[in-house]
Amino acid sequence: MILGEYIEKYGGSEASSGYTQDFIIGGFLGPVIESHYPKRNAPWEGEPPIPRNTKIIITFREAIKPLTIIDDINGSGIYGDLIAGVPDQINSENVKIYATSDGETKALGMDPNNAEDDVYASLSGDKKIIVIKPKNYIGSPVQDTSYTVKLSGIQWANGDQIFTGAYNYYDWQFTVSSEVDLTPPQVESVIPLPSGSAYPRNIIVQINFNEAIDPISASGIFNKDGGFTHISISPDQNAITGEFRIANQYKTVEFFSDSQCGKNPCGAPIFCLPASATLQVLAKAATLAELNAVPNNPQAASIFPDGVVDMANNSLDGGGELTTSPSGQSLILSPKKDGKAEGPPVDNFYWSFKTTDEVKDTAPKISTITPSAKEQNVLQDALVTITFDGLMSLSSFSNLVLKTNKQYNVWYTAAGVNLNSKDKPVVLGEYGIGAAIKTRAEILHGAFWQKPPELNATDAFYYPFVSSKVIDIYQNCFYPANTDITGSKCADLQPNAPSCFDNAPSVVTTPCETKENCPFSDIQP
Repeated sequence: MILGEYIEKYGGSEASSGYTQDFIIGGFLGPVIESHYPKRNAPWEGEPPIPRNTKIIITFREAIKPLTIIDDINGSGIYGDLIAGVPDQINSENVKIYATSDGETKALGMDPNNAEDDVYASLSGDKKIIVIKPKNYIGSPVQDTSYTVKLSGIQWANGDQIFTGAYNYYDWQFTVSSEVDLTPPQVESVIPLPSGSAYPRNIIVQINFNEAIDPISASGIFNKDGGFTHISISPDQNAITGEFRIANQYKTVEFFSDSQCGKNPCGAPIFCLPASATLQVLAKAATLAELNAVPNNPQAASIFPDGVVDMANNSLDGGGELTTSPSGQSLILSPKKDGKAEGPPVDNFYWSFKTTDEVKDTAPKISTITPSAKEQNVLQDALVTITFDGLMSLSSFSNLVLKTNKQYNVWYTAAGVNLNSKDKPVVLGEYGIGAAIKTRAEILHGAFWQKPPELNATDAFYYPFVSSKVIDIYQNCFYPANTDITGSKCADLQPNAPSCFDNAPSVVTTPCETKENCPFSDIQP
């Protein structure tokens, strides 16, 4: 039986190319693509609908060759910019966006004589993230519409093709609603909190939003020559240099300074904020468009905004300063955070915190996992979770790996959520001060393979691996052999022990499979 027939018969209820891609190219959301928006088959249960004015985002693992994904329409020589009101557009040969029922021959941007179907594009400075914005609303005002995005012919920066082998493309589907999104994004939580206590100077500054954010509007590098300024951290008038990284399915921004102050036990550099300082974090709202026909219009004035915007180009509803009450027991939210976007400076979001001269060096541990080790009859859509004993860097979760004993894996990508003492997700203004104390990693994935009764095959085993590239909020690396889980075969191992998987014997011959000695263990996605 050829592979396509095998998958059609045994891979699941769907036999479309999208599902086939789900099943056999799961690693693409590993070594090639880190994440994309909207997610595959979005919206998922419990998620808001995808609006007609959505952007489409793709984050690659490494830098790509710009001309293979963007057409330099304005002739500036820079791919993904805006010159004299003329934005660059997607390379419509390699990036196809179309209503699934219409097929790829009707993809947007294919007809050079139809300017209404233009699709604008911008590229991050590191050439890893492309932001795609159709000129006009997609979908229908009266019904939901399935859309497909198909990528092919794209090259890495060195000219190598990124999609190779029998399946030389990657595609996914999502459903666009009949709605238009005019609701501005808000900040959901921050680390560190504005409090009287000071924090070790190797802490990562983390901003979590209540929805996905345009990554180019909220991430980038600021150095002595300038650069990204939509978010800044400063002890005075001079901003600290470093990198703002987008993470967590585009809902989280983390700041790493470029001032190295040591190395963690795995040999990776640790970067520090100024010691014994009071620092202010500022996230800017974008200038609003002047649309008199739209009351309380939240839309940014440009598709290349000058502040933080969401995936529908709505400007941040920041509402001003976040402070604590005199008692320090609750957070005070500005009354200007009112669900309306008013642009800068009213809707800039900012807060202050203090640092010590300490560098915290305690390594994180895993406290719980689901499904549990060797659990059987796991549902195909079961959420894979890994809860740590402290706060983690959500951007480091891109290093989580989901392995299997099968020849072909499901697709997977990672997310995370900070929890308080009640195991509730942290939201400003809820659960008292809402202090986050630990982080739960979540591996989002395609349907796990299940053996049909008539097929003579072994069961599918899946096991997540947390490498030493996963770090906590203080940039301390996780030892892959370090856990607090009762009964785990990994529980008694020391930091220099082999990487531990708690695998079933049918997968490997011993409980632990050695790659390299911890803490330098690393398995590439």
